[in-house]
Amino acid sequence: EEFVMTEGLRDREGQPQGQFPADKEEFDHLVKAAKECNKSSHTPKVGDTLISCDIVHAYLSKHGTTPEITASHHQCLIFDKGMFDTGKPDDEKGASEFCGSGNRKMVYVTKDFDEPQLLYIQAGKSPTRMLGHYYGYMYFSDVAEGNYYKRLVRDLLHYRPEINCAAGKIIKALQDEGK
Repeated sequence: EEFVMTEGLRDREGQPQGQFPADKEEFDHLVKAAKECNKSSHTPKVGDTLISCDIVHAYLSKHGTTPEITASHHQCLIFDKGMFDTGKPDDEKGASEFCGSGNRKMVYVTKDFDEPQLLYIQAGKSPTRMLGHYYGYMYFSDVAEGNYYKRLVRDLLHYRPEINCAAGKIIKALQDEGK
């Protein structure tokens, strides 16, 4: 198991002989859009204008496997080594308890997800937009592995500073108004 940032993906797997090939110009646009993109634009643009976020979605959809989970939060994604390796879960009880809240359907990550080796959870597109925290959707039967991936996401995914700044101003304004 290995986690690769977009730039590393381009250099390693985005080459013509890689798992997820793209021409250099397409990948350059992809890397720029992955860092910052225009969510309201559906046409890729260059120059001073931000590139559409749709280029990232199109690339990941083309090259990745998308699990069957939806925004309605009626499914949960289970990472269980036994189910992946042998088709028999190591911790069916734990997974069942985790998914049992709200009677959610268990979606196990199996070898079907292994080809291609890119798991794309479409958290920003309807109807798969995640309306809750990712850790409420995913269960890891191996606690250490679960903690590793939860820390990885926590440490790598952040709101842009402008958003945190705006949130701080809103909170201060609300506090001032409440006095």
